[in-house]
Amino acid sequence: MERLIFWQNTPSIHQAPLIRGLAQIWPGEVMVVTEWGLSEERLSQGWELPDFSPARLVVAPTAAERRELIRQYSAGDAVHIFSGLHASPETYRTLKHVSRTKATIGLFAEPGRNNDGLRALGRRLLYRAQGWRWGRRIDFVLATGATGMRWFAAAGFARDRLFPFGYFVKDAAADNRGDQADAAYPALPGSVRLTFVGQLVPWKGVDLLLHALARLCNHKWKLDVVGDGAQSGQYKALAEELGLNERVRWLGVQPNQVVRERMVASDALVLPSRFDGWRAVVNEALTVGTPAIVSDACGAGDLVRAPWLGGVFQSGSIDSLQESLEKAIGGGKILESRRVRIRAWALEAIAPDVAARYLMEVITHVRGNGARPTAPWHAATTCPQPDSTLRAGSARSRRGESL
Repeated sequence: MERLIFWQNTPSIHQAPLIRGLAQIWPGEVMVVTEWGLSEERLSQGWELPDFSPARLVVAPTAAERRELIRQYSAGDAVHIFSGLHASPETYRTLKHVSRTKATIGLFAEPGRNNDGLRALGRRLLYRAQGWRWGRRIDFVLATGATGMRWFAAAGFARDRLFPFGYFVKDAAADNRGDQADAAYPALPGSVRLTFVGQLVPWKGVDLLLHALARLCNHKWKLDVVGDGAQSGQYKALAEELGLNERVRWLGVQPNQVVRERMVASDALVLPSRFDGWRAVVNEALTVGTPAIVSDACGAGDLVRAPWLGGVFQSGSIDSLQESLEKAIGGGKILESRRVRIRAWALEAIAPDVAARYLMEVITHVRGNGARPTAPWHAATTCPQPDSTLRAGSARSRRGESL
């Protein structure tokens, strides 16, 4: 019986949907082992212990329990996938032990930050050393987005072992009907509703967003900021200085369900990141039919490869961000027919069960039993036509097209 084991630092709500889907089709046992449980920080961000079933979850095993798991999963038909390379001590020690077995080894990892001066240089050197050490023993790398593919190639991992990957969320639209979201967050007359979701910290780039929007005061828009962080007071002061107080709402940290509801009622998600390994909120937006405006330093920008899905702008550039925002706001509120097209694409390209099948194809390929697969969000480039029955009678279908 083939066995598949995921080694993680903490139970991830962003990996659980993929693992659930994979466990349903994998021809054997699937297990998730985490170094610790959910931290207070994650709980404060609205995380809950995710459901991995039918995969089995083991939280914080002892050293002896880890050794026994490695022994059980040491045969050549076993597959071990590690989240991150060296950030979690016990997980890294486990990698070293597993490397001495006949099992297939995969790495799921985000790129290191590359725009913070000397720290970025040190980080690149560290990953080069790790690439030299592990490049031939790790059978495949699931690298997040185009930024991840470039990062691990530069670190010395063979390109034929690199596969674009990401995070995959459950079908958020199944939990949120559009009419319910509209009732909770009614349309703003004549204004495009923009939403930012994330921490209020420098690398998320909210200051860039405020400066870009300040140049578009002659356009009709409103911005909802969901999240909190060390720069909260600074960003609120900046919004006041730029004369944006009446256009920006600071909503603080919200439960995941509330975030999804707001996404349904939004005309565009905006992520002005200076750096982000991925951002699963982009998946959440696309699955409910909301386009995303994402910086090219955000791994999930790899999903926004067609203009009707949103836009990708140059990280750190207010001018580039302003241009993307102007296109979105200038087009007016999003048509319901376009929402349906985006959602149809998301179900075809980035649903967890689709990603699970892709991962199985990757594993089959690296074992020499199949052709190299194409990431489904790269293969699904066409714009699906909306189902006319979904458009019929929709109050929002009378809105102006955006983006």
